[in-house]
Amino acid sequence: MNKKLIRHINLIGHEINQSIEDGYPESDREIYCKRLHTIKEPDEKDCMNCPYFGGLGQGTAHECVWEEPVDISSELYRVIQHKDRYKEMERVSEMIEAGVVDKEKIYPFEKLTPEEMAQLASEALKTPSKPMTDEEKAEDDAEHGYFEDD
Repeated sequence: MNKKLIRHINLIGHEINQSIEDGYPESDREIYCKRLHTIKEPDEKDCMNCPYFGGLGQGTAHECVWEEPVDISSELYRVIQHKDRYKEMERVSEMIEAGVVDKEKIYPFEKLTPEEMAQLASEALKTPSKPMTDEEKAEDDAEHGYFEDD
């Protein structure tokens, strides 16, 4: 199995402004953080200084870029649904324990040429991420104990 640089699109529960304005709990904005290897609400300052930081998903996601083994040679990105953030941490934990992914390995973006960065960005953005459907959001809300009336 080859390692490849993959864009991880970590979706949050609701669009960020809606999440904050409607008073959803912090857990609505949590994602799996590869650098800290934990589930947390992203902090803008930390993310902007993180070597894994790959972008913001227009208020619906945080994007992180790091190497991992892939089965499909054409795989360029992985979408992590909000409800699956703990599963993603377990998946990465298993790869760390197996020795195929380093816990704190930093991808050296500073060593990429502008052309390589443009190519990486172009490849990662070929297929847009899909936000959660209303049904998926309702299921996630019910799973975590908060509802529209809260």
